[in-house]
Amino acid sequence: MSKNLTKIVQRVSLASILLLALTSMAMGEPTRPNRPGNGGGIGNHNPGGNGGHGPGINPRPSNPRPHNPGPVINPNPRPHNPGPIVRPNPNPRPHNPGPVINPNPRPHNPGPIVRPNPNPRPHNPGPIVRPNPNPRPHNPGPIVRPNPNPRPHHPGPIVRPNPRPGYPIPHRRPWDSGYHHRPYNPSYHNNHYSRPWDYQNYIPYERRYVHMGRWIFERAIDTLADYVGYYLWNDYPYYIYNGYMYRYSSADYCQYDLIDQYENTSVQTFEGYCSVSYDQCADARDSYNYQENDYRYVCAELYQQY
Repeated sequence: MSKNLTKIVQRVSLASILLLALTSMAMGEPTRPNRPGNGGGIGNHNPGGNGGHGPGINPRPSNPRPHNPGPVINPNPRPHNPGPIVRPNPNPRPHNPGPVINPNPRPHNPGPIVRPNPNPRPHNPGPIVRPNPNPRPHNPGPIVRPNPNPRPHHPGPIVRPNPRPGYPIPHRRPWDSGYHHRPYNPSYHNNHYSRPWDYQNYIPYERRYVHMGRWIFERAIDTLADYVGYYLWNDYPYYIYNGYMYRYSSADYCQYDLIDQYENTSVQTFEGYCSVSYDQCADARDSYNYQENDYRYVCAELYQQY
């Protein structure tokens, strides 16, 4: 559309210029001033110009362009489009004046009426705590009696150059806070060991475990793994606890240590007859474990190689 309009404007401009030139020629007016030599006149040295009497030089004949009548106008234009016909609604909606306001509104509601309680409950100070007329005395712990016959200082056990690699002490039984050791009167037996070394060499290799190179444990046979209490096996008394067998002779000599399994240290030492020293060590063990609420302490016979 814009290109067609531009062409029409150019044609109209050219037609206007051509029409002005033809009008000037018809009236006898020159289209431009005479140049020197083209015509006569004052001061013209060429007398034969267009206005002189000599032959002069005839100007080039003019070839004007034909008249441009302008753009072609359609003799039958389209009628004016007045736009869409709007028909009036035969049933218009009535005017909505807005919401109806109640001329008699309800009075403001101040809320429920709270009446004071004529008989309020007295303040509850809480349960009455009465002091115990018979409190339990403080438990100072197990009574440790000094050994009347202490053994002379020992420089330490002799460790073999290639000891069997040990395994940790298993906790076969879960911790039971209600368990307590019960002493037993061992019966007479014929087998005896004059030295701990003789007994420790008698233990089969597959059931012997030397913990930290200082304490020896004898694992119970499979049929007695869950048994707890006194037991006579191979004509020798034992006390079985937690899957291990402890010598419980009333004639042979033993040294039992109370071991802290967390620190791998000896807490107390009990020496004497095997049954007596084990009863003392077991009482101390149960008391310490009860305070710790865990199976932390264990009894074991001192490992000796002489």
